[in-house]
Amino acid sequence: MKSSCIRYSLILLPLTLSALTLTVLFVRTRPLPYPTIPIDSSSHVQIGFIPDKLDKPVDDDSTKYLAYLPHSGFANQRTELVNAVTLAIHLNRTLLIPPLFLGHVEGWQGEGKLWDTLADLTDPVRRLECSASQDHADEICQRYDRFAMLRWSWACDLPLLTERLGVQYIERRDMSLTALQASLGIEEDDIYKITDFHPYAWDLRGANLPLSHNPRYLSHYSMDDLRVPHKVLHLYGVFGEGRVTTNADERDAIKEILVFRNTDVQKTALKYVDSLGGVDQYVSIHIRTGDGVFRRTLASRIPMAIERLHRIIGDQREPVTNDLQVDTNDRLQWCREHAYLGRKYSIIFVATDARNPRQDLAAVFNEFPCAVTLSDFSKSWLEQLKQASSVDEYKSIDRWLLTFVDAEIAQQARRYIPSPGSTFSGYIGAIHRQRQGFSYI
Repeated sequence: MKSSCIRYSLILLPLTLSALTLTVLFVRTRPLPYPTIPIDSSSHVQIGFIPDKLDKPVDDDSTKYLAYLPHSGFANQRTELVNAVTLAIHLNRTLLIPPLFLGHVEGWQGEGKLWDTLADLTDPVRRLECSASQDHADEICQRYDRFAMLRWSWACDLPLLTERLGVQYIERRDMSLTALQASLGIEEDDIYKITDFHPYAWDLRGANLPLSHNPRYLSHYSMDDLRVPHKVLHLYGVFGEGRVTTNADERDAIKEILVFRNTDVQKTALKYVDSLGGVDQYVSIHIRTGDGVFRRTLASRIPMAIERLHRIIGDQREPVTNDLQVDTNDRLQWCREHAYLGRKYSIIFVATDARNPRQDLAAVFNEFPCAVTLSDFSKSWLEQLKQASSVDEYKSIDRWLLTFVDAEIAQQARRYIPSPGSTFSGYIGAIHRQRQGFSYI
């Protein structure tokens, strides 16, 4: 497009909410830069600084791209990717997949701030400088230490998107607009950039479906509303389960592919599953405690968790004195040998982000003497996770993989109890249902 063309600025919908007017703008601006991440199936995440062939994708004038900005924890990033894959299918665009962030990840940011935040966090030059720096007081380098940046193809079998659904994709690393523009050899007018000013600015339905009336979202659109002629359609955020609605079977197929299946994590989790008696031989519960509302409401949620466990295992609530002063392996063996004493001695795996589970969740362990967490087992069982590293930062990422070991153990249980309000807990529930032959919800 010529620079003399009129810039697109479309006010979609003014909405009054709590005396505030929230305006969702579709803003036409510049493109987004991007070098890509090389494909490597090993657990050592080879994210090099030398561009590979994916930085110069095979292209012709008819190829169009779809991009978006990720944010928040793994479950939210996965939902964003599911929505983006769906859009790529129906808009017939090659999907530019951002990195997967683990650890302390930036949440949604208003006023368009997420553009600059992600560009800063993924700047390859600055990250390389920090990896070699001995200046531990450097604020930017400290920020990098709080998270790891990986490829989605390291965590999931992304080629299945192409094999099963026909989705073409390229993995990005540098999220700056400048890098994207240089990588694709395009001008700023070749990008249709949408900036949301509310986390639930809009939802969208397939071309043959009626518009949504979901009150969570401010505006409602059809797939045809996003059929723009530009080389790149760059969305701001696509977070929200149900934000993009097309075909339920199609969405299930996408979700089945986008399951965290790293080999090191699965092999590590298998040790715990075997110790717990094997697949479907125990009950699991996820109790999130780590931050925000989960920490503030923990005291009120613990009694509810105990009540739900009683209902699931079907015991008669006999008072039990937990006087088993033994290590985890002996505890589990004792529980298997004394199962005849009642269902209250059922083996329960507690997946949690609590720093001191037996202290923070004492009421649960006092009530159920056969309940265990990762911390009750030998630390040597986690050694294999140290082989997984984010090579672009030259540091181990095992501390961020414990969550996925927890999830894998929890989803192998006979019955699983989620932590209300946690999207990651919902993710565990989804893969648990899928493993047992049910559809994703």
